[in-house]
Amino acid sequence: MIDLSKTLKTKTATIKVAKIKVPGADKKELEQIQKRYEKKVQEYALFLAEDYDFDYTSLLRVMIYKISRIRALILKNNIIADAEKIAAQMKEAIDLLQKVIDDNYHEEVFKDFYTEHGHPDMVPVEEERTEKSVPVKFIYKNGKEATQEMRKEQRKLYKLSYKMQYEDLKKAMAVVTKNIFSWWE
Repeated sequence: MIDLSKTLKTKTATIKVAKIKVPGADKKELEQIQKRYEKKVQEYALFLAEDYDFDYTSLLRVMIYKISRIRALILKNNIIADAEKIAAQMKEAIDLLQKVIDDNYHEEVFKDFYTEHGHPDMVPVEEERTEKSVPVKFIYKNGKEATQEMRKEQRKLYKLSYKMQYEDLKKAMAVVTKNIFSWWE
């Protein structure tokens, strides 16, 4: 049975914390374990307060959080022979996962397109408005809508941006898969 007798307060929540029971541990050990546990619960609560379960970024944020925590311990405790190498592997995975979350691929691949045509203005098509929707058209710096050629180029660029994001995700997962069993503290 879990004893939820202890209450922790964080910046965003009040949390009931289980009292840890460790067979064979003396009172001093239990107090140390409980203190570490409560600190960890608070840290996780602060992270989870900004966590939402609605898309792939939620899962990637959890991965980054966990890898970052383990990485910090490896660097702090320095008891692993390859601590710096492992930390670098973890940082590579973290950076790639964050890049996927940040999703700046669109601006990168559309840079030349926007230089040539400008960023489009989204303009409602009032004559096609319905009770449930407002159609829009995109007007470029020349004051006109995109041509067929521009739309074809846009589709190609969108596909490229998604491919780049997917490739970075694959790289991140490859780093994790290749090294995960050596990432321990």
